[in-house]
Amino acid sequence: MEYEENKKIMDGVAELLDRYYMDTWSTGMFNRKMYIEMTPERAIKHVGRFVDKLRSNDRQKGKPISWFSVIEKYRLGGLHCHMSMAGIYDNWSYEDIGVQWRLFNALKVDEVTNLLMDETSWVPGGYFKIEKFLYELGASHYCGKYIAKDMCAWDFDFNREHKWSRVLKNVEHDWTMSADKKARILRDYESLQKRLLK
Repeated sequence: MEYEENKKIMDGVAELLDRYYMDTWSTGMFNRKMYIEMTPERAIKHVGRFVDKLRSNDRQKGKPISWFSVIEKYRLGGLHCHMSMAGIYDNWSYEDIGVQWRLFNALKVDEVTNLLMDETSWVPGGYFKIEKFLYELGASHYCGKYIAKDMCAWDFDFNREHKWSRVLKNVEHDWTMSADKKARILRDYESLQKRLLK
């Protein structure tokens, strides 16, 4: 029964994700104290607060971020998160986002503001792996991993600015967008369409 319920949820999420231009897929672990004490409910709220911190950071320049996250249990106990985000690619390097995650986990929430990595501010705060969202694999590939696993919480917050229809319109009309970015978006959209037509 749990498998069927998870499959229904993840199939719906995959269909939803395919409507948006997602930038990244990442895996995040919490620091040791949080790892021991974290509940699924606290973990998914923690991920949401992390995205809120990115949104409020000066580097984001007020631009929206969309996200989806799954909280998963390890076989031996403890929790970690998987997350996809949209709207962060041009303003952050992957390394920057990993640094922000570790800072967010290492400090109290109200102490993490616009900190960036340097020799004095970096504090270890949990493993974080981030990579490009691959459209040739698609949302069903990422979401399908958790159908048979111990998925214990999930949440999302999408902004209409990241819908494919809006993104493609910007490619056509936004004269400030670089040629490289336009080419990348069109390649990703082509990969998405090829996969959906199979």
